[in-house]
Amino acid sequence: MLYILMFSLIGGMFYSLRLHRRRQVFANILPAYIAVQIFGVATVFVAILKIFLLFGSSTSGEAEKQERESEGVALWYLGQHLAGHHPDEEVLIIVAPSNMRDQSQKIRLDGLMRGISGSLKTRIVPVKFNKRKKKRFVRTYTYQNLNEVLLNNQDCKVVVSLIGLPKDYYLMPYWDEIERLPAIYSYRGYSIKIDEDIEDKFIAGYIAQKPGKQYRAEKDGDVEETREFFNKYFFFMNSKNFNEIKRKYSYLFNYPKKRK
Repeated sequence: MLYILMFSLIGGMFYSLRLHRRRQVFANILPAYIAVQIFGVATVFVAILKIFLLFGSSTSGEAEKQERESEGVALWYLGQHLAGHHPDEEVLIIVAPSNMRDQSQKIRLDGLMRGISGSLKTRIVPVKFNKRKKKRFVRTYTYQNLNEVLLNNQDCKVVVSLIGLPKDYYLMPYWDEIERLPAIYSYRGYSIKIDEDIEDKFIAGYIAQKPGKQYRAEKDGDVEETREFFNKYFFFMNSKNFNEIKRKYSYLFNYPKKRK
């Protein structure tokens, strides 16, 4: 916002000079140099304000770090659930490609590992993203990408996706090619049809942030790995509570065409 204001003030300075040269408004009413000085002083003031904000951003940076760490609590909660409900199973953890991982994903993975607390074997596998180029280069996460990872790791009976599910995940051939479906858990990402898939036991669980309940470090205090903290900012949707979650947050769930 401050950048926009600065550029607007600079534009005002040049516009004042232009009017003066054309002998328009500032030729008789107000000397052009006074207008230029006013805009110039205001621009310098805004620039100084921006510098102060930059030097004082350490507190803001710490708050942003804590907000990212709140995601770790969501995965810590899931890790505890896995340890309690899937003993002696190996967990397939799906992550983004190495060139697209960020600090948030590391925080999620670390939180999941703390929740599991060494009680389960884990296998971390990066998913491939499709490359698509139209007007600009983009990477897309499609059902083919997820399908490949799941088929190549069929021996894992528990799956956790740290990058959510692609919106067309229900089109995967995997659903018809596997004899026994693993327990699939997803953190955030797309929620299309996921309530019905939880009811039908295609998806074992789905964790997402509660709408309107985003953690704010500056007003909400410290991040805590507790069930109380999790329940305040996140929800865990499974076969036991999908009706309750759907009733509370019905606008989160869309309905595309049926799975083939």
